[in-house]
Amino acid sequence: VVRWKNEISIARCGKTNCENDVDFYFVNVSLANLKNVRERKFLQQLPTTFSLMPDEVGRLIQAADVLLKDSKPFQKFLRDVR
Repeated sequence: VVRWKNEISIARCGKTNCENDVDFYFVNVSLANLKNVRERKFLQQLPTTFSLMPDEVGRLIQAADVLLKDSKPFQKFLRDVR
């Protein structure tokens, strides 16, 4: 991560120090972390395909919303960028 920060800083500001340092936020968004066991099992059995039913897409979007709202690193990111 330190190397990434240095590379980005050099790309943005050259060899001088940037005034605004780059921060990284690592967020694990995994269906395995869904608390609702029934929904987790349903979503985990969906095929990895580009052809999902509209209801399945909606449920995946809703699961992502729940996972991101429950994610402390993601919530910290939102607070920091405001």
